[in-house]
Amino acid sequence: MMEEIGVTQEQAEKWINEHYQRPDDETVAREILDAKCAEMEVPGHLVEFDPDEAEACGAFVEDALDEEEALEAALDQEV
Repeated sequence: MMEEIGVTQEQAEKWINEHYQRPDDETVAREILDAKCAEMEVPGHLVEFDPDEAEACGAFVEDALDEEEALEAALDQEV
């Protein structure tokens, strides 16, 4: 097939060896995480995450009231 386009096996292998750069582990992990985060948008589709992946996707955003804010909110209520 490659001979049909004028490229020998050796030329193709040489080009691949010169131009292909294997992604590092961090890049691969980020791509996998991005794919998992995108899968979460599919209704009814379950996606499993380990705790680190879930945190990286924003699953554990701390937005609860702290003790001082809760006390102030309680004082605002009429009895």
